[in-house]
Amino acid sequence: MDNYYQILGIPYGSTKDQIQRAFKKLALQYHPDTSDKDYDKSRYLLISEAYEVLSDAQQKKQYDYLLRNQKQAIPVKELDNQIRYDQLMNVYLWDMEDILHNLSANQLIWKFKGKTLGQKFVEMLFFLDLWILSPVTFRDPFPNTHPSKMALESYFYDLRRRIDKKLRQMSDKQLMEYIPYWQRSYQECFFEACRHSAHYLYYLSNWLKGELIEFPDFTFKDQILAIKSQ
Repeated sequence: MDNYYQILGIPYGSTKDQIQRAFKKLALQYHPDTSDKDYDKSRYLLISEAYEVLSDAQQKKQYDYLLRNQKQAIPVKELDNQIRYDQLMNVYLWDMEDILHNLSANQLIWKFKGKTLGQKFVEMLFFLDLWILSPVTFRDPFPNTHPSKMALESYFYDLRRRIDKKLRQMSDKQLMEYIPYWQRSYQECFFEACRHSAHYLYYLSNWLKGELIEFPDFTFKDQILAIKSQ
């Protein structure tokens, strides 16, 4: 499966102008209003998806981070047809494990706008626990405390084991089941967890390199906090 740059026919790191020019050229070629001969709905939707991500500065930064670390970043909307869910989640979990393994106790207490790096790492794991394992009920394993590295590692490896087991056991039918509490399918919850992981991994990586300028909240943080407070 091609990555977004390959879909648009441009090199990695292309500028905004290059991305726009490539999209316009391909859109004219594949859009039904401009070229009946070459119209390919699935191809046009993929081109539009690639442009949507690469033309947005924040999404592009996160995508570029994944591309550098995974060699090939597969479009999220196509993953259900290309790869097992447990294998996809492991891509993110491996990156988390690398960060956690190299963290020192001193780095865990680095602060950025009132939150320690350890607390941000915990937030990332909470999101996976909530959206993949407990879409209806959720228990905060570290209520109002700053976890030690040992406690954080214990939670991470237990979470990884539970995620792997659940994703391997779920059928395609179960993945498509609608969760009334979240008003979305389990599959959508899974992809939301993937997007959240990419968001946090990008900013945590910048933090550790001393390049963090901001750490914007993820889209559904308010929903997470509402669940945690129940």
